[in-house]
Amino acid sequence: MKKIQLLMIFGFMCFILFFSACGRSRSNAVTYPHLEDLDHMLYVMENNFALFDVAYWAYGVDIHSIFNNVREAVVSNPHMSNNDFFFMLQYEFIPLIAIGHFHFIDSYLFQYTVFGDGRNTRRHWFSREANLRLRTPYVLAFYEQLYPEGFNINIFIEQETRRFFSRNYGRLLIRGEAELAYNYKNALINRNSRAIERNYPLVEEALADNVITRVLDEGRIAYMAIDSFLIYPIPPDEEMQIYNFYSEIADFDHLIIDLRFNGGGHASWFYRTVLEPNIDREFVMERFVFFPYGEYTMFYTGARRTNRTAGSRLIDRAHTTEHHRPVSELLAEHDLPQLNLTDMQRMDYGFRTLKTVRPRTHYPYFCTEPAFQGKIWLLIGPGTGSAAQVSAWATKETGFATLVGEVSGGNFGGEWTIITLPNSGIAFIMDLNYVTDNSGRPLEAGTIPDIFNHEGKDALETVLEIINAVE
Repeated sequence: MKKIQLLMIFGFMCFILFFSACGRSRSNAVTYPHLEDLDHMLYVMENNFALFDVAYWAYGVDIHSIFNNVREAVVSNPHMSNNDFFFMLQYEFIPLIAIGHFHFIDSYLFQYTVFGDGRNTRRHWFSREANLRLRTPYVLAFYEQLYPEGFNINIFIEQETRRFFSRNYGRLLIRGEAELAYNYKNALINRNSRAIERNYPLVEEALADNVITRVLDEGRIAYMAIDSFLIYPIPPDEEMQIYNFYSEIADFDHLIIDLRFNGGGHASWFYRTVLEPNIDREFVMERFVFFPYGEYTMFYTGARRTNRTAGSRLIDRAHTTEHHRPVSELLAEHDLPQLNLTDMQRMDYGFRTLKTVRPRTHYPYFCTEPAFQGKIWLLIGPGTGSAAQVSAWATKETGFATLVGEVSGGNFGGEWTIITLPNSGIAFIMDLNYVTDNSGRPLEAGTIPDIFNHEGKDALETVLEIINAVE
């Protein structure tokens, strides 16, 4: 009898434990999807985002700290919607934006990437597989319902403020729009949404011209600013504007080219219109690419444990001279004195790449001579990023111009990819590689100018001071 009673008690306890566990599972079901998304995102970045550590030592961005903040917020709000989760991610990760091209795909960028057409669409910036991730049913479902309410004024103000002070404030001043720059700056600082809404179209209109050309001192000093390399092939009117300007200033002593506020686009833009027309011999530029062995890096580089390269991925597009191989082997063969060896603990493989640039002599304007035969100065700063960062590096490598200003802004880690979170359908973009110059300095950390700004002066004022002091 006692045995039967004990069995009954034991069975009852198991029954209670079973249903209490089920109850816990149901009660946590609201919280778990967002935490699972967060864990997935962190796992992907730790194993594929080669610039994870550079973000900290170069820019002070602690990615783990950001994840901890989001985790605490999710745990404290178990009924958070996918939209709330998305806006929180957007806000918390603002410090990481423009490091290795990291950013979340919002509803407007989603429409542009998936359904956009023409040469301006970002569709061609990603592999077919990456684009297909945006077309999976649950990702489409998330962005379809997000689209009507995809604008968040607080996030817009935070991101617009960063963009304004890194790029657009200087662009407005160059165009003689000091009053508009002052008004819009105050609107952003005071978070005055009405004033922002009133001035934003005026700012966009004032910045419509991508290429600015001016004569600063007749017969002596010419100035050209290029604000973006985004649209490629190059718009014919912009290309002809630059070539005609070269012809106009052919006998000048100095040409100042301003890339301080150029956020990037296609490096070929710079090669075609600036570098190649102004060199008189061939240059072969050497870079090194490192990456961790992750699911996404493996796909893009064609890397396999067998040390063979598979498929037409980054390996083919980067003009490599060799297959990828373990980092230890690469470093044993090449001396990279500025390489941060601590960063290499995250890397598994690497390879060397060569980029060849040749004089663009077939244009009738230039014949076999450089387009401009005087002294060329290239201005750079924190707003010089992505393809413009590559341009600063190429200038340093070839020496065709003197770099003046501040350390450029980086935002370059090779190939981009698109990652989607498994529960919410939220998508984000990041670079996959750790790319260095031939000394081992990562391009993400920026290019060091030949001449830093003089005290109390910006890059343009510094160059003019140097020129006038000599002459």
